[in-house]
Amino acid sequence: LATMSVHMLWIINKSGQLIYNKNFLPIEQLGEIAGSDRALTMASVLFGLYGMSREISPVPRDVEDASGIALVEGSDNNMHIFETQTAVMFVLITDPRVSDAKILFKDIYEAYINYVLKNPFYVMDASGTGQPIRIPAFTEMVEQCVADFRR
Repeated sequence: LATMSVHMLWIINKSGQLIYNKNFLPIEQLGEIAGSDRALTMASVLFGLYGMSREISPVPRDVEDASGIALVEGSDNNMHIFETQTAVMFVLITDPRVSDAKILFKDIYEAYINYVLKNPFYVMDASGTGQPIRIPAFTEMVEQCVADFRR
């Protein structure tokens, strides 16, 4: 039985800046998207597309889970997107066998709250825009969440 693979995690702040980029596979296996410049570009494009998709969505915004793009399915990868109430986007790039990442998003979001937002040394400006996340304990928790998801 093959395990479902999570390839990458991006966290994009409400200004569209990539503040966290974690690869779970060797760069050679990830291809062009794994480079930091490519990830920055892709995150920026995704942020814009996501915003547009929210505007044209036929689902009313007051319905739970009504948002923009939630899943982009591809032949080699799936892209899962979760947006928080504070407009922070969590993006998972997975293999195509992963069709639902809600549980993993919940676990990663809890780690984000506990290890990033509650960290007195993590800097956010007055508008609530977070700086790049460089917190080893958060990375360790994310790795544990992904390892648990693979089981």
